[in-house]
Amino acid sequence: MGFKYYAMKIALSFLLLPGIMIAAFFLAALSARRFRKLFLILTALFYLLSTQFAGNLLLAPLEKPWNHPPKEAKADAVIVLGSGHYRGSANLPLSQSGMKRMLYGLELAKKKDLPLIFSGAGEETRAAVATAEELDRSFGLHLQIAQDRNLTRRFFLYPEDRAQSTAQNAALAKAFFTRNGIERPVIYLVTSASHMYRAKSAFEKAGIEVLPAATDFRITDEFCYCFFFPSLDGLALNGTALYEYLALLKTML
Repeated sequence: MGFKYYAMKIALSFLLLPGIMIAAFFLAALSARRFRKLFLILTALFYLLSTQFAGNLLLAPLEKPWNHPPKEAKADAVIVLGSGHYRGSANLPLSQSGMKRMLYGLELAKKKDLPLIFSGAGEETRAAVATAEELDRSFGLHLQIAQDRNLTRRFFLYPEDRAQSTAQNAALAKAFFTRNGIERPVIYLVTSASHMYRAKSAFEKAGIEVLPAATDFRITDEFCYCFFFPSLDGLALNGTALYEYLALLKTML
């Protein structure tokens, strides 16, 4: 791939979102009579936050510590945290991140013959159950959906549909284990790698020992010149990183 290919890719990236907005802001900054330097700095910042290069740098400290198989240990359950859904979807209604979490959680729980607790909000939990049932029909997981709150020490799906935040995920999980006579639960915690620091801290504060089982990794070790082109993927990476850093700061404060 030569100069012509990359020139075309660069041109295209500035004709699509968010590149076309960056170009418009740059032209507007050049024509501004006041605060031109400020507008140019903001345009450059917008450009950086729309690149996968910056997204990889910001997400690396959040994801890399969890980029390994989970520790082998005796656990009481696998807990999967929800991450959104698509209402009205004809199939597999979980979001992309939610789907990765559910798939990895099912794989882990099936392999270790442990109960799987899916923790999310109302419709999201129903979407998770529908997704699990669809996967069960297709791949023969022999998954059973719990009809009560009595914990069975084998591969079962327990929907928890009241959690509105990570802190509530942890508090409701602790209450579930306490009702079942487990005072010091040990769990495999499945969530996105970028979310693991915050989630692990919340569950440990609730009195649950956590074996991190991260998934949904977003960064890559490969290098591509295209990582310096503005893109929606780049915006999404940077948005995820900034959200997690702000949430961590809020937790510390």
